Amino acid sequence: MRESILTRAAVLAACLAPLVASAQPTDKDIGRYVRTPTLGGDGSWNGSLGLGFTLNRGNNNSTQGSLFGDATRSRVQDRAVFRGLAIRNSNNGKTTDDNSNLGGRYERNVTESAFGYGDLLFERDARQDLELRQSYSTGAGYRVFNTDRTQFNLYAGVAYVIEDNVVKPNESGVELQFGEDFAYALTDSSKITQRFIVVPKSVGQGGARYAFQIDLSTKIVDKLGLQLSVLHKYRENVLPNQKQSDLTVFTGVTAKF
Repeated sequence: MRESILTRAAVLAACLAPLVASAQPTDKDIGRYVRTPTLGGDGSWNGSLGLGFTLNRGNNNSTQGSLFGDATRSRVQDRAVFRGLAIRNSNNGKTTDDNSNLGGRYERNVTESAFGYGDLLFERDARQDLELRQSYSTGAGYRVFNTDRTQFNLYAGVAYVIEDNVVKPNESGVELQFGEDFAYALTDSSKITQRFIVVPKSVGQGGARYAFQIDLSTKIVDKLGLQLSVLHKYRENVLPNQKQSDLTVFTGVTAKF
């Protein structure tokens, strides 16, 4: 009886084998989406540095300067990312815009899909009464997609924040943060990256705030390229003469390294 059952099982397995094999993903990229492997990378630093400048003289004496930079180092089990964007405008000798942010992030794989991270961010925005915001955060994330062409991560964490304001009293305390980041290679020479961070309740009386940034870079020749960056920031509670939203656009020539 036992041999009969084993024989029937063997016959059934032989019949189902072709169907099971045909159901498996044959495209390597599809397989990588499903498995979400380790980060990969050879451990070298890759990034770009961009500069934009506009000068007007005559009826309107205005100057605008902008600086953009990013650097990434990926290895099998960890990744380090640095990024920065600064824009400064002046009109007839008076500063009208002084907006900058500089941040660094370290990620370490815990499993094939999950990772822990530490993040630091320094921000300045005179239009929103912000002299300097320091944010030191840690948390955990999940790699939804991780291929040579596409990366998409979700994460959540807690941050200790120190705000030095121009008019309002200075604030400090703990904030919850939720975010995602996305990168996609459009072609071998063009790439789009995006980052979105939400804070449901800021320290002090700031209320909810978020920051959304998207960058598009493309190579012109060799290591020279063009960069377009758009940064949109929102803060729920602001001073009476301020707006809740700020939009910053950077365009310039970049050098890859």
